[in-house]
Amino acid sequence: MVGEYDVAALSLEQTDHGAMLVLSTSGDGHVESLGATWFLRGTAANATADRDEDGLPDGWEVRHELDPDNPRDAALDTDGDGLSNLVEYLSDTDPRDPQSGFRFTRIAHEAGEVQVEFRATPGRRYQVEQSAALINAPWEPTGAAVLAQSSQVNLTLPETAPHRFYRVSLLPP
Repeated sequence: MVGEYDVAALSLEQTDHGAMLVLSTSGDGHVESLGATWFLRGTAANATADRDEDGLPDGWEVRHELDPDNPRDAALDTDGDGLSNLVEYLSDTDPRDPQSGFRFTRIAHEAGEVQVEFRATPGRRYQVEQSAALINAPWEPTGAAVLAQSSQVNLTLPETAPHRFYRVSLLPP
């Protein structure tokens, strides 16, 4: 981060895998946000490395208080929301927050339109797709991709056929 900082006001939290520099703007010592993570015993590649080969980058595991040396934690559902930590990573959601899971919260048919609501990660793009069947039928985009402005996306889509299946895809950043 660019800027001048009072070294005495910076909080350094030691972990088993390095150190995290936490920047607090509250003045009372309360940590409001994580400014950056440094791995003191390695290189910047440590943040994207995957020592236990579970599909979760080590830096992501440390950030979310998981063990980068435990290959079984990818299959765990740390927050009890029904999504594994690996699915949380792939969905860009928080494995410690049961309300952050990427899923539909409402689908309703009203007056020739389909109302779709789903949980999302602000700043990420999503594409709603539709299909006539779940098996052996193509999925087609329904409308333009949507950039999530908040943790909940609400869309109104035109009804294209009486029986349709819907899904939402998280697009690459």
